[in-house]
Amino acid sequence: MTRRIWTSLQFHPYFYATFLLMTSELATEVNTPEWLDQILRKQCRVPSLRPHQLRHGMDLVNGKDLFLVIATSQGKTLVLHAPLIAAQARGDDGIGLLIAPTKVLVDQHAEVATRNGLHALAIHEDSVRESGLSGRDLFSELASYKGVRLGVMSPQMLLGKRMGKHLSQIQFKGLVNWFLIDEAHLADEDSGTFLNVYRALSMMRARLLSKTVWAAVTGSATPERAQVIAKFLGFQPGHYVNARYSIDRPTVKYIPRFFRHATSGHEFFDLSFIIPFQMKSVLEIEPTLIFATTINTCYRIMQFLDRLISHSIPERLSVVKLYNSMMSPGYRQTILQDFQNDSSSLRVIVATDTCTYGLDLPNIRRTVVFDMCPSPENLKQKIGRPGRDGKPAVAITFAPSWVREVPKAETQGKQAQEDFKRRLKLPPVMRQWFNPTPSLCSRGADVRYNGEEFLKHLNCCSMHDPNPEEFRDLAIVECWIKHFKEAPVEGNTASERSKPLRSDRTYRELTKAMKDSLHQLLMRWRGNIWASLRGSLLGTPSSVFMPQPILLRIVERAHICSSLSRLEIICDGWDYFDSHGATLFEYLGKILKGFNEMWDEEDDRSERETQETHDDEGKGVSSDDEGHCSDMGLSPSVCTPTLISVTAPASGGVRLVLHPKEMHQPKVVQPASKRLLSPAPRAGPNKRRRRKSNKENEYTPNS
Repeated sequence: MTRRIWTSLQFHPYFYATFLLMTSELATEVNTPEWLDQILRKQCRVPSLRPHQLRHGMDLVNGKDLFLVIATSQGKTLVLHAPLIAAQARGDDGIGLLIAPTKVLVDQHAEVATRNGLHALAIHEDSVRESGLSGRDLFSELASYKGVRLGVMSPQMLLGKRMGKHLSQIQFKGLVNWFLIDEAHLADEDSGTFLNVYRALSMMRARLLSKTVWAAVTGSATPERAQVIAKFLGFQPGHYVNARYSIDRPTVKYIPRFFRHATSGHEFFDLSFIIPFQMKSVLEIEPTLIFATTINTCYRIMQFLDRLISHSIPERLSVVKLYNSMMSPGYRQTILQDFQNDSSSLRVIVATDTCTYGLDLPNIRRTVVFDMCPSPENLKQKIGRPGRDGKPAVAITFAPSWVREVPKAETQGKQAQEDFKRRLKLPPVMRQWFNPTPSLCSRGADVRYNGEEFLKHLNCCSMHDPNPEEFRDLAIVECWIKHFKEAPVEGNTASERSKPLRSDRTYRELTKAMKDSLHQLLMRWRGNIWASLRGSLLGTPSSVFMPQPILLRIVERAHICSSLSRLEIICDGWDYFDSHGATLFEYLGKILKGFNEMWDEEDDRSERETQETHDDEGKGVSSDDEGHCSDMGLSPSVCTPTLISVTAPASGGVRLVLHPKEMHQPKVVQPASKRLLSPAPRAGPNKRRRRKSNKENEYTPNS
C-alpha cells in the first residue's frame, strides 16, 4: 500500500513536491537560499546551481521584478521557473504566463517546464486546434487547474480574444502571480516581425494586478539598449533588479567568410565543406545547423548537399532535413529528437528563423549562417546556437562580396560606389565583423559592441586562429569543384554528356498549352508517388521527391525523352531516378503519344480543309482575301492557309484563318483556355534569336 502511494506521488508534480517538502531532507526554513537551492536541484535534476540562477531565483521568489541579460545556454529558463517551483513546493496556487516568440520555442519551454515538475501548457494555434479535436480546452484548463500551472504562449496568443476573455475575469487575474518574457530584445528589434507585439506586452501592466511578479530575459542586448527594452516592457527604473552578465560565448569560434561562388542557382559550393569529400559514413559529418532566410533557399541548399552524398550510403536521403514553421508539430518534434541522437543519420538541419530564438539542441557543433542577418542582435542569437553543452563549437557566417572593405583607390567605379553606399547602411559592428583586423577581430567587435572588455583566448576566431577550419574547409570545397567538373554522369561518358541532346523526331515539340497540361500531370504523378513513399517524412512537400527545377526541365524537354537513357540525362541530379525513372518514362511516354496523336489528327484535318479550299477556289485566293492582303501591302501570292489553333466548337470542326507567311505571331481567334496546338516554329529573321533563348528550364508554368 505504501509503495502504491509513493508511486502515485511520483507521477503528480504538485503532491510530489509537497511530499519532498515534508521530508527531513528538505526540512530547511522555507524561502531561504538553502531551501530554494535544494528544491531546484531536486526538481530540475541538476547537481548544482550556477550562482546567478540561485541569486535571481531568490529575487523572483521574494517578489522582485527582474530584467536579466546573460549569454545563451547559461540557464535563463531555470531562473524563470524558480518562483513557480518554489510556490508548488509550498503548496500554493497560482498561474504563470511565459511569453515566447515562436511555436517551436513555446513547445520547448512547455516541455522543459514539464520535466521540471510543473504543470505546463503550450498554447498556440496548432496545440489549441489539436486539443480541441479531443474535447480539451487549454484556456479553460489553465484557468481551472488546482495548484501551480504555467501557460506558455506567443504574444499574439496572449493579446488575442480567447486569452482576453479570461484576463477580464477578476478571479483569473488574481491567480496570475508571474508574468515571464523570453527573448525580451525583440521589443527593440526594428527589423523583425515581433516588434509591435512585444512592445504591446507593456499593456499587461495595467491589466494584471500589482502583485504580479515580472521577469524578462535575453541573450543579446547592449547595456544602453537593455534599459530602453526594459522601459518598453514597463519596467520602472529603481523598481526592478537590473542584472547583466557577459554575453560572450568563449567556447564558440567565430569564422566570418565571403561567398566565392554563385549562390543564385542550385549549386552552393561554398557550403560543400559540410559534406566531407569521399566520406564513408554519415557520422563523419559534424552536427550542423544551417540558417537561411527563406524556405525556398533552405530547400535548394538541402538538394545541393544531398547531391554530395554518395549513393553507396543507404541513409543518404535522411542526412539533411528541412526545419521550419510550416512543418507539422509531429515532424518538427521527430527532427529534434533524431538530431540529438548521436548515432542518428540526421546530421544537418537547414532551418529558417524558426530555430533562431532559444532552441536548445546541446549537441550542435557547427552553425552556418547563410544569409546576412538584419541586425547584430539577430546575428548574436544565431551564432549562439552551437556548443550549448559547453564543448568547443564553431559559428560560420557568410556575406556577399559587396560587404568586403576595399581600398579607397578601388571605389571609383560605378559598381564600387554602389557597394560602398550599401556598406554604409550596415551597422558598424556588422562591417567590423566581416572585415576583421588583428587589432579588432570579429569577436572583439562583438564584445565591444556589447560593452565588454575583449580578452583574446585560444580558438577565438579565424583571424587569430584560422586553422584547422580554414585549410580543411577550403580543401574540401576545391575537391568538390574538381569532382563536378571532371566526373561524368553515371552511365554516360563525359563526351556523351557534353553533346546537346536533339530530338530524334519520335515526339513532336510541345506547345505552351501542352506544356501546361504536362506540368499539371507530372505534379499530380509526383504527389501520388511521394504520398506512397514518404513514410517517416510525413509533412514534407513532394518537391523533396522530385525538385521543381527537375520537373520543369522535363516539361521543357519532354519531346527529347524518347528513351530511358535520354530521360536520365534530362533528370540529372534526381536522386530517385534509379527506383522511379522507368515508371516516369512509361508515364511520360503515354502522355507524349497522346500529344502526337493530337498533332496527327490536326495535320489530317488541316490537310482536308486545305484541299477543300483549293477544290472550291482553285489555286488562287478569293477576292476578299486579295483585299485583305492588299490592305497589308502584300501580294496575294504570299498568302496561304496556316493552322492557327484548335478549338472545340459545337460542330466539332477546326477553324482555319488565312494569314501572311511573314506573320510569326498570328492572331488568336478563340479562347486561350481551349488551345492545345499552335503553329510550328517558322524559319525567318528571328530563328537565331529563338535558338539562343531556348535554354534549359525556360518553361514557366502558368500561375
